[in-house]
Amino acid sequence: MHFDNKQLNAELIARASERLFQMQFRVERINESIMKKVVEIALLYKRTVYDASHVAFAQLYGIPLITADKKLSKIPNVLMIDKI
Repeated sequence: MHFDNKQLNAELIARASERLFQMQFRVERINESIMKKVVEIALLYKRTVYDASHVAFAQLYGIPLITADKKLSKIPNVLMIDKI
């Protein structure tokens, strides 16, 4: 069976999204204390609020943030995907 890149990518995305759904992620609201932590991380490490929000929630739950984004690698409790 031959797949073109578009078909292969669509299949990979479908499988990945199915697996993510099976993990049952929770959606969290950002309250004032979390937002303060997000801004603190963003300013301290010169990252976007978007990136800092992921880090802040990981720290809040006491779990590592696993990422392939090398810009985040200097932040405590961030693990690069290549270190796993």
